[in-house]
Amino acid sequence: KISDVVLLPYRKISQSGLLLTALNYEKPIIASSIGGLKDPFKHGDVGWLIEPNNVEELRDSILFILDNPNELDKIKQNIEMWLSIKEYYDWKQIQQKTFNLYDSYIV
Repeated sequence: KISDVVLLPYRKISQSGLLLTALNYEKPIIASSIGGLKDPFKHGDVGWLIEPNNVEELRDSILFILDNPNELDKIKQNIEMWLSIKEYYDWKQIQQKTFNLYDSYIV
């Protein structure tokens, strides 16, 4: 809750519970551009995507945030984006998508 930004510099991953927790608390993220870590960026600018194993890009993202704290505020205050993300990851939405998938396989 007290973090300004959440770092997810994974090398390999499909999805992250920490990512979903950070999104729930409307925290900007720095994440590797792999797996499901990229998905929230479809809804808006939730932070920074970096290439896996790119230490310089991670460092530059952190330094950018330190030099430009107003960029974090812009992300945190984007109410429409956070609502879109929360709707996308809502359990009722996920449940309905799962049911629809199962229904599509019923002959």
